[in-house]
Amino acid sequence: MGIILSMCICVGSVFMANQVTAAPEHGRNGEYRLSAGIKRKEQVAGGVAAGRRITFSEKVMYLTFDDGPSGEVTENILDILKARKIRATFFVIGEYVRRYPETARRIVDEGHSIGIHCDNHDYKMLYESVDSYLADFMRAYETVYSVTGVKARLFRFPGGSVNAYNGKVCRGIIEEMERRGFVYFDWNASVEDAVPGAQPAQFVENAVSTASGRKRVVLLAHDRTVGTAQCLEELLNAFADYRMERITSETKPVQFVRP
Repeated sequence: MGIILSMCICVGSVFMANQVTAAPEHGRNGEYRLSAGIKRKEQVAGGVAAGRRITFSEKVMYLTFDDGPSGEVTENILDILKARKIRATFFVIGEYVRRYPETARRIVDEGHSIGIHCDNHDYKMLYESVDSYLADFMRAYETVYSVTGVKARLFRFPGGSVNAYNGKVCRGIIEEMERRGFVYFDWNASVEDAVPGAQPAQFVENAVSTASGRKRVVLLAHDRTVGTAQCLEELLNAFADYRMERITSETKPVQFVRP
């Protein structure tokens, strides 16, 4: 919604490079979210009243979860997102969609985006060849379609698009997947909740430090990690100055630089 005034005043919106160009959204209490918080909102209000041109520098976060659904953990995450009216993106594993179909359907029914991660999270088998990757992907794709009715266009490589297992096949996989109309997303910040020995007390700090200075963040988390659900409220509070969005096929991808 635009800002309604009794007089005709133009308010400019200037966005940083690679930002999603969208009008500012209302926050939880109907206030506009601006990158500098309450003082910034007061400054904007004063500037508009004085007829000055205002510049918005909005920050956007795409919260993404890999490796689910996982039943209880994913359900807890969905409960929190629903209560806070936040939409996220879930890159799912076909094996677990078959195991937890109701949770997969809930992801879609509550307005989140669903993408393909893989069918079986076995790196060596997955990246043995371009054909082995495509076969695994299509098993997961067909599962998601049969369970949710969604023809997923989004996907995320297990381990990311550049990893220690797919060096010989990465380019061929990307070329074929893009030819088929699929879009892949990596990330530029991480909770680091899949690192061996990771502790929930560190997750929020990991997210904040890796997202530091970024106006547009694709944050990696996992909905098979109990600690991620436990710290999600604190994590969201730490990024209160970001507008939370789900990824769609129209979203500009964040992708690793290929060697």
